[in-house]
Amino acid sequence: ITHQGEFYQAIISQFGGPRYSTYGSNVSNAELFGNISAYDGVIQPFDVDSQMYSRINNSGYNFWANETNVKWLKRTRSYTSSGQLIPDANYSNEVFLEFQSGASFAEAFDINAGFKNLSGLVTMQFTLGPEGELIDYGATDYIYSTTISIGFANETDSNGGSISQIMGNGQSYWSSPGWEARHVLSYNHTSTGTNTTRCQFVCWGSEDAAMEQLWYVKYIDE
Repeated sequence: ITHQGEFYQAIISQFGGPRYSTYGSNVSNAELFGNISAYDGVIQPFDVDSQMYSRINNSGYNFWANETNVKWLKRTRSYTSSGQLIPDANYSNEVFLEFQSGASFAEAFDINAGFKNLSGLVTMQFTLGPEGELIDYGATDYIYSTTISIGFANETDSNGGSISQIMGNGQSYWSSPGWEARHVLSYNHTSTGTNTTRCQFVCWGSEDAAMEQLWYVKYIDE
């Protein structure tokens, strides 16, 4: 896609939310990343072909996953069961992660690693809504992951204050400062259905919503 004057390649597609079953059967991130050959396919957003998929562009992922000095765009869109876009900021947003100086997506996507020091720095920005204000959310060279979630070091998860460089910049939008960085890579890692995409950025109730998350990538300087 061409987005904000930059050219990205589509790599990963995942969906969930209370109305996920309207659009098909999804899989957990654990299954998707653990068996990528079974989910190889062309990735197109819902607003292009009116379908939601759990897929990985295998050749693209194998090329980009360990690359550094790259920018990953996580494009989140939520739709009602009738296919209408939900434009609210906590349902439809974009997250930009720049992996620098040796850090890579694959290195960061490490489940149950606890506090893990990455090989380089990751910076984060996100929008308030699909076309909203771009928020600078700081940088860190640590992830924090549990058995179900993977995110970046922030005010809540800073190893008792021993990690000095954390994401969040002291800002709070939907919860405690830094919360938006906590599950940005994966939440409910082994879950399917409703909770597959939960908590980035919204925690589900029974809304009429199905959330699509697409990951795109490019080199930072291209």
